[in-house]
Amino acid sequence: MLVLLLAIGCRAKPRPSAAMPSTQSAPTTSLVIRYAKPLLDFSRGIGGLPLICSQLPLTSPGLQLALTEAHATRLLLPASQPSVIQINDETYPSLRSMTVDISGAQVRPDYKPAEFRSPSVTDHVLDIGRFEYRAWPVKFASAEGYLHILAEDVSMALLQENGQSCLVMTDARDGEMELAFSLQDLRDALQTAAKLHADKAGFTLRDLTLSLRLESPNQISLSMDVWGRWIFLPGHVRLVGRMTLDDGFNAHVSDVDIRGIDLGGMVMAGLIDKQIKQANHRVVPLVRFPGNRIQLRDVKILVDDKWRLNARFGGVRLSAAN
Repeated sequence: MLVLLLAIGCRAKPRPSAAMPSTQSAPTTSLVIRYAKPLLDFSRGIGGLPLICSQLPLTSPGLQLALTEAHATRLLLPASQPSVIQINDETYPSLRSMTVDISGAQVRPDYKPAEFRSPSVTDHVLDIGRFEYRAWPVKFASAEGYLHILAEDVSMALLQENGQSCLVMTDARDGEMELAFSLQDLRDALQTAAKLHADKAGFTLRDLTLSLRLESPNQISLSMDVWGRWIFLPGHVRLVGRMTLDDGFNAHVSDVDIRGIDLGGMVMAGLIDKQIKQANHRVVPLVRFPGNRIQLRDVKILVDDKWRLNARFGGVRLSAAN
């Protein structure tokens, strides 16, 4: 599902990441803790503002044009929305406000996100009094993703590699973010991924159902039923797991298990039990910003017809203001 965000920013290749420090006890285990890449890694270009040029334009009209043309190479924009970039200039490169609204856009079928492997980050090149980014929604094939960011007193820098660049937020006095995916789209994405891996193992996937349940404000459980056939043997398996947020806003994956519901399912579960349980004891930081000046202040996870993540964040400027 993150292809929806990668497509409108600059894609990054995953690399191991240390989790943010936490004072709350995480589930204890004698096994090795595995650190995964952040869910949203802004330091690798996710959600960044792509430019058609490698350097910051010299004027605000030039910046608006560079952003507009870069988005047009990635997205099919609604005809009713002639301008996705709105800039209120003060004394460039200081802006009163910038609004980027790509709501209703469709990722171009032929667009392949470029990968940032080891990008460099410049010193801040742009100051914005009020910054708003709205993709509510943006579409990829039949799926939709939702992202809304609103921030005050923002600093932006250039993320650069191999002649490509995008603007990324490196500091902000205060901000809020909402990310959402429909449960149906999550189910379809899981089914596509599961089918790809199942085919390699000689397993034919027939159907998949997904259930997410909010156990507490910082804990969510997952249950997924899979029906299929291995060689000539039909089977039904159930995968379960749990994700718990610590006070450093790292997600701890635990209680991952697979159970066979019928005879065929028991055989299948026995074959992949060890691989499935390797997901246990994995730690996933929710967000990483370039420069590590911006930190999450509060996070809420909600589940209705969508999986939603609401977060507040702030950086050095917030500390200085207080």
